[in-house]
Amino acid sequence: MRAHHISSIEEFIMAPPPSSQAFLHTISSIPKGQTRSFGELATMAGKPGAARAAGRAVASCPLNSPTPWHHVVSSHGALVKGLGRAAYQLKMLQEEGARPAQGESNRDWAQRLGVVLMGCYAGKENQRVYAFAEDLRVDSWPATLVEWIRDEDAAVMRGFRHIDAPPFPEPPLPHCTFENLKTLPKSELTMEARLDSLDWRSLRVSLMTKGFSHAKSFLTKQEVSEILSTVEYALTGVEGCHRNMHCGGIDREVNLSRFGGGHGKYYYLKDPLPGCVESLRSSLYEKLRDDANALRLVARGDNMKTELRPGKSMRTIPYSYPCSLEDFFDECRNAGQNRPSVILLCYGKGGINIAHRDLYGPIWYPLQAMVMLSQKGVDYEGGDFFLEEEPTGMHSPIKRHNVPCSLGDLLIFCSSYRLDRNFTNLVKVGLHHGMQRIISGQRFALGIAFHLAK
Repeated sequence: MRAHHISSIEEFIMAPPPSSQAFLHTISSIPKGQTRSFGELATMAGKPGAARAAGRAVASCPLNSPTPWHHVVSSHGALVKGLGRAAYQLKMLQEEGARPAQGESNRDWAQRLGVVLMGCYAGKENQRVYAFAEDLRVDSWPATLVEWIRDEDAAVMRGFRHIDAPPFPEPPLPHCTFENLKTLPKSELTMEARLDSLDWRSLRVSLMTKGFSHAKSFLTKQEVSEILSTVEYALTGVEGCHRNMHCGGIDREVNLSRFGGGHGKYYYLKDPLPGCVESLRSSLYEKLRDDANALRLVARGDNMKTELRPGKSMRTIPYSYPCSLEDFFDECRNAGQNRPSVILLCYGKGGINIAHRDLYGPIWYPLQAMVMLSQKGVDYEGGDFFLEEEPTGMHSPIKRHNVPCSLGDLLIFCSSYRLDRNFTNLVKVGLHHGMQRIISGQRFALGIAFHLAK
């Protein structure tokens, strides 16, 4: 049997494969009466770019599944494949008010629901638009591609632009903005010594109670320029400010708008990384290892692994993260996770990143980090990092922490959940992170996940 709670052959046949569980669990968080694309579902589930896997998970659900699979549509708003299945999906969406009823105009539908904003998938995911419900143009939108939106902030967070606004500009290429690098101050401390000098008591309290900790001005301008110019060379082939600090190149490029993740670009960096980044990643992994083990130990079901002993039966033992990052990479590779997961994040004006997780596979580290490579108020406005907590009860509101970061700041945060005390017990509080809209300028940051990706 696939799981201990499946008690019959019929249940076993109807149950979705284990690889689909993360997507199906996330579907339940989509508000009733709204839809999300397969790309958005994958991003929400912590697997950005896995839109096809999300599609397979939805396709595995029978028509009468308790999972509300009908809330998921294609990237351009179309219903699922198959006439019978699509008809059932449309019927369910119309009953919930997620689509206009048969013969009902879009404006009449909006008036019936009492909503003021409407969005349209408009054929391509990066061309999503929204307008006010009284706008006469909304009646020309296909009834199967429209969706009501709570407010303009919600529209922007989902990548919709106003119908009269110009298209979102292409995200900028990373580039070094500093001149006269020889005059920039250098840190005389090693990365390990710099980490040791931080107030870890305060950082850990913030990490466990809020889900994040913030160390200001951790990297110097010299190190920030080293990172940006190294990636600039890897992308363009133009010699940057640091001619001898070339990284292993770019493994892949991800345009967020293609997957419903927002507006911006990810550049995944191959090893070897720029010197300060490699040193920070390995030192920070070792510094956070005890905290990572504590998070896994308290989380039920996450703290055990199965070990096969030669000549003996299998046994279940407590799991502990390896002492070194390279040993942890070996575990990832054994699970089929071989791709790099250090990312340069690039955003221009209008850039945004919706709430998501960066898990990338079955083996993942419960903590990750981000280093800001742009100066707030000079290089860009807006674009604050945020961390959203999942509601802990039926009527609990979504709690959000906004964290303004500037040049050289180090942010450490929980990848999937933090711990909270519920009377005498410790419980998991689910977390998603993202970035608010860039009002002006360009924002670059470096994301460091300690696990490899599939």
